[in-house]
Amino acid sequence: MMGSSRWRAFLALPVFLVACAATTPPPNIVPAASTNAVLQWVTPEGSTIFDAVFARSSDGAVAMDLYKGGPARIAGFLLLPDGRAWATGTESKRLWSGRRESAPARLGQPLAMAALYANEEELPDGNREIHSSGMRTAVEIRSGRLRSASVASMDTPSVISASFR
Repeated sequence: MMGSSRWRAFLALPVFLVACAATTPPPNIVPAASTNAVLQWVTPEGSTIFDAVFARSSDGAVAMDLYKGGPARIAGFLLLPDGRAWATGTESKRLWSGRRESAPARLGQPLAMAALYANEEELPDGNREIHSSGMRTAVEIRSGRLRSASVASMDTPSVISASFR
């Protein structure tokens, strides 16, 4: 059973997505490849574990959908090759959209995770740390595929980690 702080962290995600609402609906993508992962999102409010599905279209668009114990999608993130991005929450039926670089701080991490999946084949095999403005990222790549990744924000006290199956 989850403690009350974990439930608050879990429930804060849809509320946050409502607060960052925009009106442009995300485009549909046709996945050419997909993979499953277990994703842990750690915030000051607690830690939540999600089942995640990452999908990549033939033109390089990436979708990352998060689930919690069932078939209902809790949140979805979409990143297009030109840098446009969307974040949606199923319960709220609301979304944020804009340029990835102008995303609210708390959305930067899941969009960075989606970008890692989009570019996994271009990263060399092995363990790497990648530092950019506002983000610290650690990845493990084997045979051109992500095995694990972690994205820590320098702007918000949270970390997203994924273990790919």
